[in-house]
Amino acid sequence: MSLFPSSTDHAAAVLDAKPLPRPLHVIARDIVRHWPNVNYAAKPYLGAMRYLNSTSDTYGEDSAYSVVAYFLSNATGWRGPEAKAIKAELNAMLKTFNKSRGR
Repeated sequence: MSLFPSSTDHAAAVLDAKPLPRPLHVIARDIVRHWPNVNYAAKPYLGAMRYLNSTSDTYGEDSAYSVVAYFLSNATGWRGPEAKAIKAELNAMLKTFNKSRGR
């Protein structure tokens, strides 16, 4: 047994690796680009998302998880293919966060 992985082991690990989620501030920028008239109730959560990287961050006293969850609950009026894709991405991030916390 070698101390160093073979190139085939490394290649298999790279292929099995899941892509990292996009930072929340990047997602927020996409939301602003695709939703020009953001709902007034979703706007403060979208603003907070501009300063966050992941769902494990905090914004003031609020968890990023709650910021994203409240954004989603107030963004039900945002529709279209971009909205569907971005909301699915955010929901997947929340689900992953819950799994990592054993919820």
